[in-house]
Amino acid sequence: EDRLLTCLSLFLQCSRHYLKAKMYQKHLVANEFAALICVQLKAVQIHLAASLQEQQNAAPRDEAFSIDPIADWRCAQLLRAAPGGPPATGPRALAKDPDPPGEPPPPVGAEP
Repeated sequence: EDRLLTCLSLFLQCSRHYLKAKMYQKHLVANEFAALICVQLKAVQIHLAASLQEQQNAAPRDEAFSIDPIADWRCAQLLRAAPGGPPATGPRALAKDPDPPGEPPPPVGAEP
């Protein structure tokens, strides 16, 4: 963006000097190049604005998730302990919930 601004400034200065020197053809050419640089600058500004908007939209979403695994684990434990909370999982939960009576477990390697 800075280089484009520098180039734009130089082309506008050239255009002004050509106009004062009554070199109208070169004045017009310098103006055309300055106009092209303006279009490129606008494209860069739009890209930067879009990138900034994406970053700002992503920031609140990222803040909603904890980055502390211990706090996440404690939260999950509290939810499991709460009445109506999600069921416990893992080896301890499986040990507390034996297979339903009357139904033998399927043989190893058998398809369900």
